[in-house]
Amino acid sequence: MQCAEADRKQEPKDFFTSESWHRPYAEALLETDPIELRARIAEAERAIFVRYLELCTSPDSQEQSLDLERAVSELLELKRLKVVAETQRNFLS
Repeated sequence: MQCAEADRKQEPKDFFTSESWHRPYAEALLETDPIELRARIAEAERAIFVRYLELCTSPDSQEQSLDLERAVSELLELKRLKVVAETQRNFLS
């Protein structure tokens, strides 16, 4: 019973934990300036990579690894959309 209570007490703390890669990732997702977007994506990719390296030594990193994989996937899609937009803009110019 005590273990179950201890687990419940930790869940809210874990739920609200902010990782160092969250801010640069969010800034990349919210960036509207096409010129700044490239730098924001690069910053987010660096932060995610650093966190991946940190998790290599952590035994219970599976959940955060999934979060990182989703974030990388979203950044790749953002980069793809940026290239498509630039191509269309250049084509119409």
